[in-house]
Amino acid sequence: MRRPRAAACSVSYRPVRAQRLFVFVVLLLPVATAAAEGDGYRVGVNGAYLPNLKQETIRRWVNHTGASMPRVGMRMDLFQKGWADHADAFVKDAARVRGGSALAMLFNESKDVTRADGTKDNGCRPPKGLWEPVFEGGDEAGQGAKINLKNEWAVFVAAMVERYDGDGVGDAPGSPVVTYFSVWNEPDWVAWPNRPMKDEPTLRNWFGQSTGDLARLAFVSYRAAKYANPKAMIGMQLCFNETLGYLLDDPKHPLAKNCDFIDFHAYGGKTGDDNCFRNDGIVPVWRQMNAEYEKRMLPPPRFLCSETGVGGGRAGSEKGRAQAAAVIKANVVGASIGLVTTCWYALVDPSWENMGLIADASKLPADGSGAEMRDAMTAMRTASMLLNGVTGIREIKVADGAHAYSYKDRLGQKVVVAWADDANGADAGVNVKLPLFVGSTWYERVEWDYSATGPNGGRAVKNDLDVVELTTTPTFFRDLPAH
Repeated sequence: MRRPRAAACSVSYRPVRAQRLFVFVVLLLPVATAAAEGDGYRVGVNGAYLPNLKQETIRRWVNHTGASMPRVGMRMDLFQKGWADHADAFVKDAARVRGGSALAMLFNESKDVTRADGTKDNGCRPPKGLWEPVFEGGDEAGQGAKINLKNEWAVFVAAMVERYDGDGVGDAPGSPVVTYFSVWNEPDWVAWPNRPMKDEPTLRNWFGQSTGDLARLAFVSYRAAKYANPKAMIGMQLCFNETLGYLLDDPKHPLAKNCDFIDFHAYGGKTGDDNCFRNDGIVPVWRQMNAEYEKRMLPPPRFLCSETGVGGGRAGSEKGRAQAAAVIKANVVGASIGLVTTCWYALVDPSWENMGLIADASKLPADGSGAEMRDAMTAMRTASMLLNGVTGIREIKVADGAHAYSYKDRLGQKVVVAWADDANGADAGVNVKLPLFVGSTWYERVEWDYSATGPNGGRAVKNDLDVVELTTTPTFFRDLPAH
């Protein structure tokens, strides 16, 4: 369901100091939004691969983020080569984080593709035998059913789900449990401003196949996974709501019957608030995906975002500060709309648009020594400390120029996080009449670099209901009732 718009309220402008715009805003009643269920919201991050680095180096950096749901790739071709354990170490690492569990991305090796106009690209190789029966006796699992070896995708999915179901049978050593399995990666990707067309067989990451084949992929994945572990959550990764509509309307394999969640990617622009609220940002794409279910009067599934990000720069630079702010904003906003996780793209550069939490590591030694951790890495660790496991986060509707959210942390402590929208530039500011914690004398103001400053990173402030000054970098306010 789409959130109602805020009622109008008066806004007055006053100059406070050079190049800063401050706005008085009046808080309205909180608007309830969907919250992640179960173990609560999980901060996420994408892994990486660089040929010059050891796997242990990448794992150490993933662990350093504190993210409780890193996206871990599981490739069919590596499984077929006998490397069923290729994801084990990353899965086990994720399970060591409190409340942590990997988000599995099921896909295949890459292949060169040539489009109808002669242009060349590189995508993923679709599996063979997709239209073979899922089981030896047909597509439905009867008593004593066995996976059909002719359907290589069914074999792969069932094997990986079984490996990480924690039931003690055929499990990876240590039985790390994985619940969420996201199928493929951007099978419907097309370059801006195009959108995918129904049954168009030239999509980069699903080359030579139709949307009907993609619906079949979801069907096979769902049947094979539930056969291995009925509690597994199976979802499709999609870029565009148009593709989702085609799959929901597929006459043979309507997606709503074969999908527990939709995994989308969202990139809204150069700033954190663009990335959350504008263009193809997190909230607009989520609304578009949700609308496909609404217009068909179908119950919506869970949603998660396995890729989103903003380019960064050197520590202390405007780009560096904007990226750090964007990391926290993406997770706060993702949690507020009920996403399972929001995974930052990317862990390390080189990456698209230099979105890495770590600067270019392509020439570093194998152990990663000398790596430049960006401000965004500190912000990611702060987000993990303050948002992993959050439930019931609510948006507090405010006037234009600010965003605010409230929640309770794992200890039951009341928290408000707020910031000035960056539409007016990185140095924009907002003064907010923010009644933080009624009945409390003090609150603690925690900044974006809390993970680096530690327990002393918060600043106790008397709660006299005066105006709170916000910048475009999110600030957390925690109740201190016993101060």
